[in-house]
Amino acid sequence: YDATNYMSIATGANGATTLKTVDSDGEEADIILVPNGEVKIDRNSLSTTVQTTKGLEIDYDHTGSTSNAQTIMGLDVSAISGTTTGGSQTLYGTKIWAQLSAASGSGTTNSFGLHVTASGNQVSAVDIATAGYFKASGTDTNVGVHINCENGGNDLVIQSSATSNDYFKIQVIADGETTLSTFELGEP
Repeated sequence: YDATNYMSIATGANGATTLKTVDSDGEEADIILVPNGEVKIDRNSLSTTVQTTKGLEIDYDHTGSTSNAQTIMGLDVSAISGTTTGGSQTLYGTKIWAQLSAASGSGTTNSFGLHVTASGNQVSAVDIATAGYFKASGTDTNVGVHINCENGGNDLVIQSSATSNDYFKIQVIADGETTLSTFELGEP
């Protein structure tokens, strides 16, 4: 656009590419994609070394200091369909598929479809951290949380923050048979 408001593309070692936007007098140098089709990230990893590989990483740091009221979002997803006229329609705001399979060998595999950590700093007058908030409304049947866990699994586990070995769990099996149980480390 001009010498102080621009976008640059830089390619470095190993093909690492950086897209950079600059707004000299504000924070309006947005990157907007308007495709007439899908936006896809197809990342394949063949790594066999000890490391963490990522398909998409969003690193958003809000460092502005203010006493003004602000809402800060690391990821904002809006999925709306208002043109259906019949038939069976399904809308996913976010759909996650996670599968970790071991081809062979020993060890442990842990798969998380969603892993959330919410924390605060406890400096403000009132500090609240909520790891999950769900709201369902506006339909004939509203479901806040629907869990379909394979029979024999732990449908819901609530752990003590003092020790992960103390917990409460709910298990539901065939015919709706439900078991509520508690476990305390060191207790019979």
